[in-house]
Amino acid sequence: MKEHSLPRLLMDVDGPIANFQKLYLDSLLEATGIKKTEKEWDEWDTMKCLGLTVEQDKAAYAIVSLPHRAFNMSVHPGAQKGVLKISTITDLYFVTSPLDTSPTWQYDRNQWLRHLFGELGRKVAHTADKHICSGEYLVDDKPSNLEKWSAEYPNSTPILWDMPHNESTTEFTRVSSYDELYKLIADENLKRYNQG
Repeated sequence: MKEHSLPRLLMDVDGPIANFQKLYLDSLLEATGIKKTEKEWDEWDTMKCLGLTVEQDKAAYAIVSLPHRAFNMSVHPGAQKGVLKISTITDLYFVTSPLDTSPTWQYDRNQWLRHLFGELGRKVAHTADKHICSGEYLVDDKPSNLEKWSAEYPNSTPILWDMPHNESTTEFTRVSSYDELYKLIADENLKRYNQG
């Protein structure tokens, strides 16, 4: 980190900001008539935890992948305001996995981020390989992303966004609100400033 510059924070989108689970579950209901809840989605293996077949999962993803679905995703309560607040103390970039089955996902996601965050929404990288992006912080709800990233950047801070599907993970700093995240980063910024 450069002296007196803001630390770079890499922010996952699906999970901390966008409610991908709701989009998927609504699509599952539309495609198959199967109704499941977000509370049932308590591990990363979606088909296993929801008791779905490969065909049912593919049917749901066919709906998820339709044009404009990424633009119409729900925002988790407090996410818009929280991200904007955190962007005042970090150099924030959105790092989000593309959905290869959708021809418009990246465009729709970009428009969605710009709609919510204005110019900040232009600072986005579409990659499933988040470990190629450098920064002082990565906030993600997927433990394997944090594992790969922290191996690549051992002096940086991986932060796990608390979700039902990652409750069994204990090896990362965990936050469940934007107020917690803001306090964590503000405290770290103060330590870095005092050390340097």
